[in-house]
Amino acid sequence: MIHKNNSDGIDRNALDTLFEERGYNDFASAMRQQRSVNRNGLTVVAFDINKALLLMSTDESHVKRALQELTTGNNVAQDTYMAAAVQRITSQYRLIGDYNQMLMEGVSREQSIKLKITLTPVDVDAQVITEACDPQRQERPTLLAEVQNRLEKLANDLTVADDDELFMAAAQRLLDTRQWSAFKVMIKRRQSDEDHYEEVDDKFVQSGGSGAEKAQAMVLPLLLVPKMVLQRAKLPDAPYLVMFDEFADKLDPETAKSFAKTIARFGFNFIATMPSGAQNKILADGVDNIAYDVIAPAKQDDGRFHENVVRPALSWGDVQ
Repeated sequence: MIHKNNSDGIDRNALDTLFEERGYNDFASAMRQQRSVNRNGLTVVAFDINKALLLMSTDESHVKRALQELTTGNNVAQDTYMAAAVQRITSQYRLIGDYNQMLMEGVSREQSIKLKITLTPVDVDAQVITEACDPQRQERPTLLAEVQNRLEKLANDLTVADDDELFMAAAQRLLDTRQWSAFKVMIKRRQSDEDHYEEVDDKFVQSGGSGAEKAQAMVLPLLLVPKMVLQRAKLPDAPYLVMFDEFADKLDPETAKSFAKTIARFGFNFIATMPSGAQNKILADGVDNIAYDVIAPAKQDDGRFHENVVRPALSWGDVQ
């Protein structure tokens, strides 16, 4: 049981190696230099075997205590993560109702278009989400099993074991509860049945739907983000203002008008840049508008700053 060289010169299970790794170099040295000595007619080991046994017994108790503390710490960390996961998933799904209420307010009744957003579980069992969203539950076995399974995958992934950056990326991918559900925007077209919704994706955008439908389906979900942020703002003068660059570029007048009405109905003021003369695309009744010409300064390239010339060109507003 004393050190014997293997192919790489290390015998990790040898007694002298164990003592050396624990910091007892005198014992390791005695084992290697004199494995045994003759004393009073007896062949005995060259170190105090009772002291060695005591040291190993003491170290074993230390290791057990450290392991127990580590296990306790891991359990606390897991419980903390479980509580956070329940809170985040519950909050995420509860907000869907608020979002859909806002979307309903942004769509005019006469258009007969309806929009809604959905969250559906991906890569996790639906029961995981059900348990997380139920505040009355004391036990959440499916959620717990999912968390433990993901932690086990992370712990056993040797490809990230020695790289902190890769490890954190893998942890984010496995443990970020936002990735456990898919966010989708759904639309009911004018001619569709009341309960028939289709997903707003590339296929929908490339389909033969009207420009107004596409305008609603693409613009409203984007406006939903700043609207939700502003709703949480504490200051009473939080600005409901959005800015667009080349707002009406490549849009037909009807689609541009629908965009403008949608933004106004959704509760925003907006500033848009457009090429000269493009303002005739968005003559939208019920929307207050001011068009400005922005003219570059006459003097340029002289190394000095010159302001643009900005002058009102046209204004129109609510005919009511």
